[in-house]
Amino acid sequence: MARRSDHTREELKKMAILAGKELIVNEGFSKFSARKVAKSICYTVGTVYNIFGSHEVLILHINATTLEEMYGHILQATNKRQHVDRIKKLAAHYIEFAQKNYNSWSALFEFNLPQDIPLPEWYANKIKELFTIIEQALMPLFHGNTKNLSSGLENEF
Repeated sequence: MARRSDHTREELKKMAILAGKELIVNEGFSKFSARKVAKSICYTVGTVYNIFGSHEVLILHINATTLEEMYGHILQATNKRQHVDRIKKLAAHYIEFAQKNYNSWSALFEFNLPQDIPLPEWYANKIKELFTIIEQALMPLFHGNTKNLSSGLENEF
């Protein structure tokens, strides 16, 4: 096992997120555990919980990396394209991402945050970033009547 002073708190956090991501990619979300993450980074599960506070927050951080990757992948579809072509490319890039990153992508939907734990604002912002790409692609189709589109998406979060 590594010693407490071998890594900073931020380094441990990054290590755990990367190890957790790798576990989900290789084994799927159903076989994920904080204990496996701890073992992978040569620390105790208590250290992992000390860094993240809970199993759920660890998963949110891991899923946030998937949202960031998906954002980057989907963003490529919207650059300098005409409206309908832009939407088609956006959908194609989403499907491509889901297929290439199936275990990570499915973890976004397999994990359910307990009702007594509020969704952190930083995580909700990652989701909003993705919806902003979709909103921007759809806006031109509403011919100036985008007020309903924007308020409808904002109310979801």
